[in-house]
Amino acid sequence: MTSSISTIEQLDLVKLLDSCDSFHNNFITGSIPFYLDGAVVGYVIPEVIHELAKFDSFIYDWIYEPGKSLQLNATNFEKRSSILENILKTWKQSNLFGVADQWRDELYSVFGPNGEVAIAVERGGYWLFGFLSYGVHCTIYIPPTPTTPMRLWVPRRSPTKQTWPGYLDNSVAGGITHGDSIMGTMAKECLEEANLTVSHSSLRSSGIVSYIKLAQQKWYQPELQYVFDVPIDGNTKLQPNDGEVAEFHLWTLDQVIQELAAGNFKPNCALVILDFFIRHGILSPEHPQYYETFQRIHRTLPHPISKYQKGKEHDVSAANTSYNDHAESQHFDPCATWSENSDKRDCKYKYAVLILNRSISVSKSRFRHLWANASLRICADGGSNRLRNYDPSLKPDMLVGDFDSLTDETREHYKQMGVQILHDSDQYSTDFMKAQKLIQENGIFAIFTLCSMDGRVDHALGNFNHLYWSYAKYKQTQLFILSEANVTWLLPSGESTIDCSTNVNKHCGILPVGSPAFVSETDGLEWNLKNQVCSFGGLISSCNIVRKAQITVRTQDPVIWTMEALDPAD
Repeated sequence: MTSSISTIEQLDLVKLLDSCDSFHNNFITGSIPFYLDGAVVGYVIPEVIHELAKFDSFIYDWIYEPGKSLQLNATNFEKRSSILENILKTWKQSNLFGVADQWRDELYSVFGPNGEVAIAVERGGYWLFGFLSYGVHCTIYIPPTPTTPMRLWVPRRSPTKQTWPGYLDNSVAGGITHGDSIMGTMAKECLEEANLTVSHSSLRSSGIVSYIKLAQQKWYQPELQYVFDVPIDGNTKLQPNDGEVAEFHLWTLDQVIQELAAGNFKPNCALVILDFFIRHGILSPEHPQYYETFQRIHRTLPHPISKYQKGKEHDVSAANTSYNDHAESQHFDPCATWSENSDKRDCKYKYAVLILNRSISVSKSRFRHLWANASLRICADGGSNRLRNYDPSLKPDMLVGDFDSLTDETREHYKQMGVQILHDSDQYSTDFMKAQKLIQENGIFAIFTLCSMDGRVDHALGNFNHLYWSYAKYKQTQLFILSEANVTWLLPSGESTIDCSTNVNKHCGILPVGSPAFVSETDGLEWNLKNQVCSFGGLISSCNIVRKAQITVRTQDPVIWTMEALDPAD
């Protein structure tokens, strides 16, 4: 079924709202509040209480005041969860309330008044108690260009889905099960449903959609959806991966609006799309139903909210803050560190030099300046051999690693020099990670890593991966990799300025390693970017040229920046 409606102005928004946000009263006639440590966490209808009372253990497991309140007579997570598990498994056997039809073998969390996980409940029976459920929804879209309109990836649900088979959905969506995080769930669903691998940094947290359903005119069902946007380029294709999606469509806004008008979207997905329309300026505040729409897709829910998930949401927002969100600009000027005029008194960085187990390929003049002015000098495992072969007279402050590459001769050489040798046998950390942890513990937040990019490709890619790892773990640290002719580091989301006035040659690049990156704007390059999705297989900014003494990059996702560096004598 299609509709003749083709513009957002013609769309009956209230009809879409009523199909999902269908609970309009401030109280629930006949329903009993479900209390947990003094807070209302759900509502239970009389039919459910009647069935609960049939259990012999009812008088021991529950505290019930007829017409007023219901609460579990248990104070710990394990006991509460066990009581509800036994009840739902019993009801499943007879398919009471359709529990067997909706059984998922998945647990949802119920949160107590302080945001703590208080109960874990089978998803198929969660709704019987009116508990607040959590989910994630992601809109994956191709931004508009001067010649092409915005397009959205829209999946059609499999005809074998337990709920809403054959309806249209958001690009990717799923419930947050017990023990899972918001970001982890979103990334997992992207892979499972759309065969799309995304990093946490590429998921743009875009707020919350909340509403209250009244299913079958009696079941109170509050839901909270964490909403994400992922802009991608036109070369990336979404494909069904786990059998829950029948097919994907790439539709213009007009096509999406037609399907909304025809009622072909799963109701809560329609609300998430309306939220997307509001945030992207597609739905104008001049629409007569704008205010009601905004209000009803952001309902205040009368229940405790997960502190853990709310904290994760806050962390995600902070990690993905763009320059439009007043993120503090970060300034980078690594090449001034080996200027002829730099010394410890006026060096712009208090920094460490880290030598990995790769050839030391920077020039002698650059190495001399870096080594002389460093506040800390560390060799990671086999990097000790590299330094000794390069210049045995140089004394590092520490050697660290599991030392599977350190030769006996090198160990003895530095032992005689009085170098501190720290053995770390942790097999879940690389020597690079161990060395950086040691540097951070010494209060140093700028690191120059000497590491040739020649030889094995997997080593080079491993170093790029470490830049992302470092950013996720030590956001305040500036980590630079120095290779033969380049200095490379990660630009975080937000605005970055790069000083190119000293010891910088002309060539540079912006590399979206791992996942697409939305670069809002650059300034100072030969070929500047503007609202561009960069990705491998699509567009990357390689072989670009520095044209100003200061480069500005504004990006909504972390990217690798690399540029040619000159030596003091060049």
